[in-house]
Amino acid sequence: MGENNGNISSIQITAEVISSIAAAAALNVEGVAGLETFVVDRGLLGFLLKGRKKAINGVVVKMEGSEVSLSMNVIAYFGCKLSELGAEVQKSVKSSVEKMAGMKVKKADINIVGIEKKEENETASAEAAAEDSSEGETD
Repeated sequence: MGENNGNISSIQITAEVISSIAAAAALNVEGVAGLETFVVDRGLLGFLLKGRKKAINGVVVKMEGSEVSLSMNVIAYFGCKLSELGAEVQKSVKSSVEKMAGMKVKKADINIVGIEKKEENETASAEAAAEDSSEGETD
């Protein structure tokens, strides 16, 4: 027991997992309202990309051995500095994918495709949470 009798094992990380990691990393960046989903399974584009790229969770993943290229469409909150937001999303996505999956991120294309205004109740909830946490720090 415990011997593998010469069998070689492998660990594979799917495009779906890479996509989930990248999407979560992007959504954790302050100023990101959401991701816009790609539709690549129809028409000529879907035919051309078949087998080479997968779009899951609004992230297009292209895997090449131990390297990965990513593309995502980001919706930002109104008032953000968009160039800084894009750079921060790239940094977060690259770091998370490389740390969690052990794959080198060759390219991370961040396309800011929309602006969304924060809802009043979201802003009020965030401010209330900040006030509650600062009240506990008065020691």
